[in-house]
Amino acid sequence: MRRTEIEDEGDKAEILGEALETLAQAGDREGLQQALAVAEAIGGTADKADALAEVARALAQVGDMAAAIEVARRALATAEALRDKQHKAGALTRVAMALAQIDRPDQALPAFAEAFKSGGSTGRESVFSVLEQAAPTLAGIDGGQTLRRVNEELMAVEAWWGG
Repeated sequence: MRRTEIEDEGDKAEILGEALETLAQAGDREGLQQALAVAEAIGGTADKADALAEVARALAQVGDMAAAIEVARRALATAEALRDKQHKAGALTRVAMALAQIDRPDQALPAFAEAFKSGGSTGRESVFSVLEQAAPTLAGIDGGQTLRRVNEELMAVEAWWGG
């Protein structure tokens, strides 16, 4: 059987995400460790941060919370290191969502704040993109109080932008 090498980092991350769901449902911890190695090999991009966040979710799903937290920490560090503010905003949002899903809202909220800050430095569309992705997760944290505060702040900022 001939192996096909996947060269595009985004394609690797997408395929990995699909495989992770199956591995987690099967409870295949060894397969998840192999998936982690694949995620780590993805170049230092938003794709890598996304892949690591997905691995963290899958590890949490099989009950390996210690590993999930460690992988989520690495996903966060990868996202924070991104230089392109728009990519950084998106990656931080997705990592923050993973942190919230593995029951780490104390780490998710600062990541969401940094995502909004990075998005804000590139323009209102990025801010609203972060909000669109983050809203369902933010609604589930602290009874939605954080989401209400974010909404109030965005309304104030929107007034500055003339919206």
